[in-house]
Amino acid sequence: MKDQRIEVILSKVKEKGIVSTLELTEELNVTEMTIRRDLKYLEDKKLLIRIHGGAKSIKKIQQEKLYDDRKVKYMKEKEHIAKIAASYIQDGETVFIAPGTTTERIPEFIKAKNVTVVTNSYSVMVKYSHLDLDFIVTGGRLRRKTEAIIPDYFLDSISKINVDKCFIGANGVSGNKVTISNYDEGLIQQIVLENAKERFLLLDSSKFNREAFYSFFKVEDLDGIITDGNLKPDIMKDYKKITKIINI
Repeated sequence: MKDQRIEVILSKVKEKGIVSTLELTEELNVTEMTIRRDLKYLEDKKLLIRIHGGAKSIKKIQQEKLYDDRKVKYMKEKEHIAKIAASYIQDGETVFIAPGTTTERIPEFIKAKNVTVVTNSYSVMVKYSHLDLDFIVTGGRLRRKTEAIIPDYFLDSISKINVDKCFIGANGVSGNKVTISNYDEGLIQQIVLENAKERFLLLDSSKFNREAFYSFFKVEDLDGIITDGNLKPDIMKDYKKITKIINI
C-alpha cells in the first residue's frame, strides 16, 4: 500500500508542481498523519520538498528564484510601478510597504512630507534609512529568498498597527485570487490588509493569470492593482471587472 501511495504522490507532484496534504488524503483515502509520514519519507529521499500544508517538486517551474536574481528582470517596469505607487502617498500618511522587488523601490520616489513607513522588508530598512521618512520596522527572523522579516512572535503587534495605505506584492493573480508562494509572508499581508484604509497590489504584467500555492485574499479586496503599460487589453478588461487597474 505504501509503495502505491508513494507512486501516486510523486505523480501528483510531478504533474502539478505543488500538492496539498488535504488533496492527497482525499485522493488516497488515508489520514493526514499518514500523508505527512509519506511526505517526510520522500523529502528524506530528496524527491520533493515539504511546505506548509503540502509539498512541492524540487524542479517546480514556479519555484522561487533568489531575490537578487529577480531584481534584474523587468527592472524598468518595476521602477515605473513604484513611481505610480509613491504618487498616491499624501503628506502625513502612515503606509505599509511589503517586501518585494517592486515594492522596495517605492521609498526613493516618495515626495510627500511627514510620511511614516511601516515595513517588514530588510531591503527597505537598509537602503532608505537615510531618507526623510520615519520608519517602523517589525522584528523577527530574516527570510533570505525575499529579504522579508517574518515576525513569528510579533504578529499580534502588527495586527494593532493601522495604516492609511498598504502596498504589497504577489507571485501572481489568477481570476479573483491573489497568490503568493510563501505562507508566512501571505499571512502578514492578510493582517496588514485588514488594518489598511486603502490597499494596493503592485504587479508587473508578466504575473497576470499566474498562480502560486497560497491565497490569503482576493482581487476584489483591493482598491487597485498598479501595473505597467505592457498588460494586454483583454487581460486588463477582465480584471477591470473586479478592481481598478492603474497603469498610467
